[in-house]
Amino acid sequence: MGSIISGVGHHAGVFGRIWRKFTDKGDSRQVRRGNAKRVQTIRRGHWLARALSVVGLLLGISLSLGAAAQAQIVNGDFSNGGTGWNDVLAGDGSISYSGGVATVIGNNNEEHDLTVSTQQTVTTGNILEFDLLSYYSPDIYDDSPYYDKPVFILDGVVYELNQDGTVTNSVNTGTVNNFNPAASMIHYMVPVVAGQHTIGFGVYSDDGIKGAGTAIFDNVTSSDAPAPNVTSIKRQNPATETTDADSLTWRVTFSGKVKNVDAADFTVSGTTATVSNVETTDKTNFDVTVSGGDLAGLNATVSLGFAGGQDITDEAGNALSDTTPTDVNESFEVQNDSTAPTVEITGAPTSFAGLSPFTVTFQWSEEVTGFTAGDISVGKGSASNFVTVDGDTYTADITPDGSGDVTIDVAANVAKDLADNDNAAADRVTISSTIVEQTQQAIGNF
Repeated sequence: MGSIISGVGHHAGVFGRIWRKFTDKGDSRQVRRGNAKRVQTIRRGHWLARALSVVGLLLGISLSLGAAAQAQIVNGDFSNGGTGWNDVLAGDGSISYSGGVATVIGNNNEEHDLTVSTQQTVTTGNILEFDLLSYYSPDIYDDSPYYDKPVFILDGVVYELNQDGTVTNSVNTGTVNNFNPAASMIHYMVPVVAGQHTIGFGVYSDDGIKGAGTAIFDNVTSSDAPAPNVTSIKRQNPATETTDADSLTWRVTFSGKVKNVDAADFTVSGTTATVSNVETTDKTNFDVTVSGGDLAGLNATVSLGFAGGQDITDEAGNALSDTTPTDVNESFEVQNDSTAPTVEITGAPTSFAGLSPFTVTFQWSEEVTGFTAGDISVGKGSASNFVTVDGDTYTADITPDGSGDVTIDVAANVAKDLADNDNAAADRVTISSTIVEQTQQAIGNF
């Protein structure tokens, strides 16, 4: 028991020293780059993360400051003399751990194609992050690509680090080199398949002459990015909902960059047309074009969806599991109809005697919009009790005024079909009045 208490007391003392370092205004760290010095100030929040990480190691527990996968990387800030990291040396390269960073110096003994790195086998989430604090190499060999480069290693594959925070699976095309050194910290977020990996950070020496490159690494962490989803499916070309176009394009937007997107990942409903093209410029927005089939003569709603066997993933390998857009999901109303809708007035009696109303039906040849009671013209009477039965059927009560025969008309251009065609005028309906005839007979019989 005494040894355990003693050990805890020792750890507490270490924590106290780290905490005092955190509560200072900052830590001025001098990093030698060639013949120059660069002073880097680490903010308090950074030292807090460092302090907690080190205490976790000393007490033998796993602390997670983000996703759970971060706790599987031992000593990601290279403190404690590089505990948990393994030096993989080559030629006369070297690795040192001081001030909470890993400094890797490449080979300079004239041996070619050697990589010096610090490595660790870890369990990661699907995102691996790290910082290249600085890089410099005096190695200048005319304008050729033979120079030292900072690299990231994943399961034995060497990736060159680029100035824009990306990595390249080649050691001859990267942009962080002696001609374009890292003058300030570059943060990298590398998609990986979640699971166990051997990762490493180092310097690749192409020619091994004219001076070795020096790379300084820090803050290796891992996290789990959420699975991608579909943000929206919007009409792109044409932009209008109703169209007679023979080619339809939607813009499909995902929550982030995705891959494996092609025509087989989509389905089209309402038509026999198929996906003929899929294009993207940013891996987040995809223009999906549908053409052919029966589009040229179609009158229907056409929608775009996802095939049951789609294999879309994000760059970390997370599958697209929910294909329902979180925002809009737009379709096209394809209308190749140029025929004007017609209307027939039915149900009227052939004659009437008296002033009692009767019901007539306005039967359209197709669904229309815009037809109202005010569009019914009644001669020697009036219309009331207008009822919409459905999109192509309407009724109204007609009440004679007793002055003679009643006429019912519907003029042209008062309603439109779904293809935006104006209607044709209805044939007039005339209902004979027997009131005058009956009156004359009554007078004759008087």
